[in-house]
Amino acid sequence: NGSQWVSWQEKAAAVIPVVSDDIEALSLFPTSETVMAQQILGLYLQQDHAAILLGPPGSGKTAILSDMLSSLDSDKTLHTELTLHAYTTSSMLQEVLEQALERKSVRLFAPPGTKRMVVFLDDL
Repeated sequence: NGSQWVSWQEKAAAVIPVVSDDIEALSLFPTSETVMAQQILGLYLQQDHAAILLGPPGSGKTAILSDMLSSLDSDKTLHTELTLHAYTTSSMLQEVLEQALERKSVRLFAPPGTKRMVVFLDDL
């Protein structure tokens, strides 16, 4: 089919960083590792599969996922981010999820319209 392998370093080098005074725009600088993580996670999302990103504190997991979620098409995808901690209860988690969803029946919640939903649980 004419496809060929391209290294992660080449893909990262092809990304042009945004120069901005906005600190949000500067939150993630593309490296071979961040490009690789986003590409692989993107494949999971395309197939509607769950994924988990593991790494030591400060390795950029939250930045990678936040950047990726902000780039999703908001007309097709609803996303929510929730930072978990020792005091997070199941009812707190349920309440946050229900706020983003609409009730379809007594026990069924779903994203509005035909949207799909991506939930990012930080510090699981």
